[in-house]
Amino acid sequence: MFTIGKITNRYVLNTLSFLIIGLIGIGDYYTGSEFSFSIFYLIPIAGLAMYQNTRYFSLLINSLFASVIWFLAEYHSRDYSHVIFPLWNAFMRLIIFYSFGLLLLYLKEKQFILMTANNNLKNLNEEKNRIIGTAAHDLRNSIGGIYSYSKIILDEHKADLPPDIVEAIDYLHSISSNTLDALRDLLDISKIESGKVELKQENHNYMEFIK
Repeated sequence: MFTIGKITNRYVLNTLSFLIIGLIGIGDYYTGSEFSFSIFYLIPIAGLAMYQNTRYFSLLINSLFASVIWFLAEYHSRDYSHVIFPLWNAFMRLIIFYSFGLLLLYLKEKQFILMTANNNLKNLNEEKNRIIGTAAHDLRNSIGGIYSYSKIILDEHKADLPPDIVEAIDYLHSISSNTLDALRDLLDISKIESGKVELKQENHNYMEFIK
């Protein structure tokens, strides 16, 4: 954020808004009824409302200034039967300017809240993926040890063990194998969600696969 000492740029922006409104009023005065500058008064107010440090009071002051400038330009460049008509127009324009600015300010605040919530969700999702990845990796090492040793026992000592022990070890081996597959899938999902998945290209004969 641009700063000058302790003065933030909202003061600079308010000054710029006043200047633009004044220039629009001058153009409105010299063109008279030949060209309408009504929509141009909303441009600096819209810019002020969309700025992140804008306050309601600043919006009201700029809306009031725009309606006064429009009143002066209109009153001195057009003919009216009574001064009440341009005054009434100026009052209604003040309401329109301020309401328009409030609407943009409200939408900006809602957008900021939504962006903050999205960032929080993104951070929570990244933390969740990190925890899942760490837990799955640690579990895979432990389950991998059970899988490997149970396989060694079945391959080398199956004939020396009672049938019920073999059945229990075989069941343990099968369960650990399924758990490893689930942990690999979990790690893959964690990598995909965190955007760290690595694709490995391989050549395949799809005609043989189809046959």
